[in-house]
Amino acid sequence: MNSGSLFYYFIFSFLLFSACRPDCETEEAGTLKLNFVFVANNQIIDNNTFSFTNAWDMQLTTLKMYFSNIKANNITNNRNEDILDVHLVDFNNISTLSINVELESGNYNNFSLGIGLDPQTNLIDPNTVVSNNPLHIFNGMHWAAWDTYIFMKLDGKIDTALSNDFNYPFTYHPGAEELYELKTFSSDFNIYPNLETEIDIIVNINNIFYPIFTNSTSIDIISEPSTHTFDGQGNVTQLAITFFENVTQSIDISY
Repeated sequence: MNSGSLFYYFIFSFLLFSACRPDCETEEAGTLKLNFVFVANNQIIDNNTFSFTNAWDMQLTTLKMYFSNIKANNITNNRNEDILDVHLVDFNNISTLSINVELESGNYNNFSLGIGLDPQTNLIDPNTVVSNNPLHIFNGMHWAAWDTYIFMKLDGKIDTALSNDFNYPFTYHPGAEELYELKTFSSDFNIYPNLETEIDIIVNINNIFYPIFTNSTSIDIISEPSTHTFDGQGNVTQLAITFFENVTQSIDISY
């Protein structure tokens, strides 16, 4: 290579290197692990029978619920990041209790999640999605008669005498577009390159029935043991509204 060619080679290399900073650099991604945790009496529920109050026990048969529109604000890049569209949590299916999502590294806040399904998602036909989609008909979370998904199933029995005689059944199946709630948490968290950050999404079962929040209404399982959301005229019942409002308020997160 003669001296003239060598000169132009170095000039070209310098310009190429300069042009790649910082535009050619790519942010390394990290992992956000979302854990869905259920608690009662300030203890994590790890099996279907647990102490619910100091006076009696609860036995679950079904505990399933939809979360949707999970997002967070990337402060570093001033961008709202989509984390997950829809997730169906099934307490009896351990694979649904934790999920990993690749997320761009940076500082985040305003972690938000929808409890239930937003009106547009609620209109999706469960027969038209692929079998591994959480909205698929085989998940048993859709009412054809009301043309809506069931946002949550909480079924079981209670034992008021602590005698292992679970003789009071309950069934709570709220699901209607007007019940959907979006909840946002403002605390900061970080995603680091090639590392894992965990967020626990905690559902406190006690607070669904005996909420500690201002202006909340308690639900007595004995006298109000069930709701399937709609009355005979297709109206959403007050019990369904109260139940799902309590569910929303019972949810917190821990970084």
